[in-house]
Amino acid sequence: MEQLIIDNKLINQFKQDKNVENLLRGFLWQLAHATEACQGIIYEVKNGNEGKTEAVFLSSYAYSHPNQKELKYAEGEGFVGQVLHDKKELIISNIPSDYLTIVSGLGKSAPAHIAIIPIKNKTGNMFSIIELASFRSFDSNVLSSISNAEVELYELINS
Repeated sequence: MEQLIIDNKLINQFKQDKNVENLLRGFLWQLAHATEACQGIIYEVKNGNEGKTEAVFLSSYAYSHPNQKELKYAEGEGFVGQVLHDKKELIISNIPSDYLTIVSGLGKSAPAHIAIIPIKNKTGNMFSIIELASFRSFDSNVLSSISNAEVELYELINS
C-alpha cells in the first residue's frame, strides 16, 4: 500500500469551514477505501472523570449504533480500552459471526478482522484511537501509514 496522505480536498474544505466532524468523516472514508475496511470509528483520547483517561467516540464510517455519540471506553475496558491502556495496536482475526455485522442494501455479513490502532503525536502522546473492521486481513504496512496520516490530521486540526 502506498503512503496514506490526507486528500487535499479535505484539507481545503476544513480550512474554509473548520468543521472537524466533516474532516474526520472524510478521512475515515479515505482510510476505509485505502485499507479495504468496511467500517471504522475514530475515538478521541481525553481525560474523563476523576482524571482517568478514556476513549470517546468522534466519528464513524459505515457504522451505526443507537447510542454511538455516547460511546466511550475507560482504560482497560473492552478492546478499545485495552489499546488505550497498552498503547499498542491490537489485531483480532477470526471474529465470531455474531460479534459485529456489516450491513448494506445488498446483504449483511460479519467481518473477519478488526484492527484497533493507537495514534500518537510527534511527542509520543496518544491522542486518538482508530478501530477498523474488514473482511480481509490488514496489510502490515497499514498500521504505520495510518499513524503517519493521523499525525498530519492532528496537526491540521490544531493549527
